[in-house]
Amino acid sequence: MTTSPSNEKSIKNKTVIITGANSGIGLETAKALAYKGAHVILACRDERKGKQAESIVGNNSKYFHVNLASTNSITSFVAKISNEFSDIDILINNAGVLHPPYTKTVDGFELTFGVNYLSHFMLTLLLINLIKNNSGSRIVNLTSIAANKPRKIDFNDLNSEHGYHKWRAYEKANLFRLMFSIELNQRLEKSGYSAISVSAHPGITLTNITRNMNRFIKPIIPIVAPLFMMDARQGIAPIIHAAIGDKVNGGENWGVDGIREMRGRPTLAKINPLAFQPELRSKLWELSTKFSKIDFP
Repeated sequence: MTTSPSNEKSIKNKTVIITGANSGIGLETAKALAYKGAHVILACRDERKGKQAESIVGNNSKYFHVNLASTNSITSFVAKISNEFSDIDILINNAGVLHPPYTKTVDGFELTFGVNYLSHFMLTLLLINLIKNNSGSRIVNLTSIAANKPRKIDFNDLNSEHGYHKWRAYEKANLFRLMFSIELNQRLEKSGYSAISVSAHPGITLTNITRNMNRFIKPIIPIVAPLFMMDARQGIAPIIHAAIGDKVNGGENWGVDGIREMRGRPTLAKINPLAFQPELRSKLWELSTKFSKIDFP
């Protein structure tokens, strides 16, 4: 695996894209990186919330609209970024949904699969020419401890066409992000590019992504949260480390060191054994290119 030495000083005036940067982990990450001198692109779906985030993060940030549930919106976003910026130093694929009712994206993909995974596959590959040869550049794919749950992958039903289970859909999408991160890093390395790809998860962090949780569970979350959850400012530590920390290697997964990786300080995290199987990663990549009509350049 390749190593990309980086530290906090190196991000001054660097350009960072964060998807879903209007709240939670995304907003706190944007604030932290902007404070350290980076120019942060806030890639958000909701214009009002995006503009609000821009005012919170400050002069080192700029809101750009992107709806990750729409291929046309993704390609339009990439065109605007390519027109305004000659290179991107860090891409943080953060946006996602948690346990929504069965819904389809504009292009007909199940929402969790489409937004949490496939949209970021597309976005990353469409932006890769702006990232791949920048010294110290990184692509950070956010994942979750839920990625450790799946024990097999049904490649005939990635899009939940044979039955939708919201928990399983979320677990699969996070595993796919992890697999994509590893496979992308290997392709970057084999092609001799400077960029590395890593993944990171924020343990169990209380954010508004929990809005679709069971109505019987939601009321007790504020009561039990202090026992096993972190707030967004604590939860960004592994993401910040993966994005700009020293001694970060391509293909790694960063998380937290507490019990069951729920809370704690940044450390190397577990990786589902399925993600280590090259044939599974290749199959996922093949189907992802088929769905998205985009491949590694």
